[in-house]
Amino acid sequence: MDISIIQRRSIDIAGFRMNMHLKIDDITAGQTILCIEDSNIILQQSVHEGDAHNFKFDGVPYTIKCKKLINHFLDEDNAIFTIIKDSSTKESTTLTEEEKIEKLLYIIAHTNLIFIRNGDEHKPAEAASHLRSKWDYAKNDIHTVDDFIKKIGSKSSSSGKPYEVKFPNGKTIPAEIWMREQIEGMK
Repeated sequence: MDISIIQRRSIDIAGFRMNMHLKIDDITAGQTILCIEDSNIILQQSVHEGDAHNFKFDGVPYTIKCKKLINHFLDEDNAIFTIIKDSSTKESTTLTEEEKIEKLLYIIAHTNLIFIRNGDEHKPAEAASHLRSKWDYAKNDIHTVDDFIKKIGSKSSSSGKPYEVKFPNGKTIPAEIWMREQIEGMK
């Protein structure tokens, strides 16, 4: 099913028995923040044209693909997404724990969010590099992506302060919550 949406708007997604909404942030530099939610956030992800992300709704796996991001000069920007029920087999999409960590680091490095560590703001590539350095140092203690998030990605090892991510609209949430949302579709 194709869905067209204007930036900074939320729409109901037809065909789901419960209320599910899709919204996008500003389309800037060929990307936007996509959010799918019911009463909770199901998926919140930076997307580029051609990107596909997995999510579950009511226990059923789906894939949403960004077909087109349209950035108008004077008019409101919009995007076209397609949602399909995921019929792929688990065997063909299973990632190792190390691959999940690498994928998470890639997502961190390529998002448009700001990462806050000990009160200082850092660009995505800087945050990914810092987390990779921490991982390299503690690799023997990190066996799963959950270990990585809990022991490396959620707080400063020197101060104990939780890391945060800041969205383009200024909203901040704990980095641990954001990272867990990113790995939700990784199986």
